[in-house]
Amino acid sequence: MKDNLKEIIYKIALKNAVDHNGKASLKHVVSKIFSVYPDIKKEVDIKEIVSLAKNIVEEINKLRLSEQKKIIEEKYPDLLTEKEKEEKKGLDPLPGAEYGKLRVRFAPNPNGPLHIGHARAIVLNDEYAKMYKGTFILRLEDTDPRTKRPMPEAYEWIPQDIKWLGAKIHEFYIQSLRMNIYYEYAKKLIELGKAYVCLCDKDTIAKKRIKGEKCEHRDQPVEKNLELWDKMIEGYFKEGEAVLRVKTDLNHKNPSVRDWITFRIIENPNHPKVGNKYIVWPTYNFSCSVDDHLMAITHVIRMKEHIVNQEKQKYIFQHFGWEPPLYFEYGAIIVTDMPFHKSKIIEGLKKGLYKGWDDVNLPTLMALRRRGIRPEAIREYIISLGLNPVKVIINWSKIYKINRRLIDSQTPRYFFVESPKIVEFSVPVDMVVKVPKHPYNKKLGYKVYKIKKGDLIIYIDNSDFKELNKGDIFRLKDFANLKVKKKKENKLICTFYKDQSILPKIKKIQWVLDNSKVNCEIEGIGKVYKGYVEAYIINEKVEIVQFERKFFARIEEKNQEKVKGVYTHD
Repeated sequence: MKDNLKEIIYKIALKNAVDHNGKASLKHVVSKIFSVYPDIKKEVDIKEIVSLAKNIVEEINKLRLSEQKKIIEEKYPDLLTEKEKEEKKGLDPLPGAEYGKLRVRFAPNPNGPLHIGHARAIVLNDEYAKMYKGTFILRLEDTDPRTKRPMPEAYEWIPQDIKWLGAKIHEFYIQSLRMNIYYEYAKKLIELGKAYVCLCDKDTIAKKRIKGEKCEHRDQPVEKNLELWDKMIEGYFKEGEAVLRVKTDLNHKNPSVRDWITFRIIENPNHPKVGNKYIVWPTYNFSCSVDDHLMAITHVIRMKEHIVNQEKQKYIFQHFGWEPPLYFEYGAIIVTDMPFHKSKIIEGLKKGLYKGWDDVNLPTLMALRRRGIRPEAIREYIISLGLNPVKVIINWSKIYKINRRLIDSQTPRYFFVESPKIVEFSVPVDMVVKVPKHPYNKKLGYKVYKIKKGDLIIYIDNSDFKELNKGDIFRLKDFANLKVKKKKENKLICTFYKDQSILPKIKKIQWVLDNSKVNCEIEGIGKVYKGYVEAYIINEKVEIVQFERKFFARIEEKNQEKVKGVYTHD
């Protein structure tokens, strides 16, 4: 206890200060020390304790309350009450992170657009970079043009998606433009005697790995390996005839780690950035290791599935005598109700199941952006998950709830009737009907209808039509109470009800005037909604609207003939 005395007093004083508006009381701090640690008097002189406490209290009281709270949240979260932990927003402190020195990276393969799963990596890395005033690096890892073929458009899509999520890119690298750097370090690795050119075929390499047997080329002289390496670069060998392997532990419990391949030959890669300039390409774990060192990455925050890659990469760091970054893993975000893997999406695109990468039935960031999901909603959801190694099935309901909270107060309401059915009735007097665009935000204004005395035709939703029968009384929202006189196959013939007050327990439904209707089509998840919407929507300035009792939608196209949009969420 004596060895930790200073920290013990510091924590007590810090908590006391936060609990008392930023000013710790020496008397209370000393009292707390002796009540929590009654035996401390046997180890340390009381005068020494009081003197040390006095200095610490003075030091803490010089800090602003916000600074005191930040120290507790980042260094001593155990001091927070359960209520404070619940109320605390943001990520937990990142071990080993220093202000102004943190360097993190997001390193996707540009073989397609980003999806909601990538958002976890982007937000976590960016949030920590902001928290510690560090550097957020975007690195496109495109050195596997055969199995993970880069998509030319993705080089632009990815930075756009990252910026849309609110992340700030401080440095941007493309690995295919750094090939000469990888060659340089491959040669250095050979010269250190830590890598060798293997001429075994694929099956032989696999068999020897499983058995933990040494390759016949493993002990060949450095000069021989340099010679063979030059031949690889010059195109002497064909694809599959030669690879460069790094020396690791042949008895490693995981066969894939044993003398793993650092470079292989890929003929005619037709790479979108460098064409066929190079035929010898680094594997992920080699280029990643070299770049993490050269880019001075301090913390690697990535999916849990990369733990084996970390095992492989540590050999590159050891061989070169480099200090590795600190590694932190989070669990993957799993999407079960939408196609998640690029191969499935591409297959669906080819079959015409999806109109594009931004189809509302896809979990891509461009699809979520198109639907009107706010980036702040995604960030808040990701932050709530934290740096947790457990896999998470995406909770769309939670994202929608956050998004609804963000957009609701500024979103105008409109009546939309799906599969519309006719309602005929006679209006007894001229009327002016004012329908508020929002139940609480009066600043959004009203939809004003001047309705003349006489016969009138309106449309209601088919779902409401089905529930109404002869004799039923219902209310057209913000307009009038009607009574069903007769029900036909696609029409209700009604009369004005004698009591026009807002009656309890009667059905309230949305409606669209015949002379103020526009065809409307909303692309939804798994279906298309078709019907009529109020013509007022044509002049609406905001993109996001709410169709009352139905869902929020983002309007993409509107004119006198048709309104088209996409489903946001309920």
